[in-house]
Amino acid sequence: MKFYPENPKYKLNNELNDFLLIVRKIRNFSLKEYIVAKTNIIKSYFEESKLDTAVVAVSGGIDSAVVLAIMNYVKNVYPNIIKNIIPITLPLINEEGATNQEETVNKAHELCNFLNTLLYELQRR
Repeated sequence: MKFYPENPKYKLNNELNDFLLIVRKIRNFSLKEYIVAKTNIIKSYFEESKLDTAVVAVSGGIDSAVVLAIMNYVKNVYPNIIKNIIPITLPLINEEGATNQEETVNKAHELCNFLNTLLYELQRR
């Protein structure tokens, strides 16, 4: 999933990119197979647990973005299994001295807009 424009400052050089392709080939990594496997695991878990809603903490970082994107994918593939996704911005408590909080919340908003998901914000005022 890509929703931020590429930054040429952070592009891999050709040698590193070639090495990454070799590692992926050696590991026989297939993104499509990985997503299908994760989708089936999540679907089974929700069925067995009799759940229909996922709550995802969205920090503005890549990890939570990937989790939200995968959950959104599962919901689209199995709308009768996962009926709701509730993304919640982090941090839950707006602490004085914490850095880049506004930026991370803005990134969470961008991600949820991109995925067309309603975002919930639970922050102490």
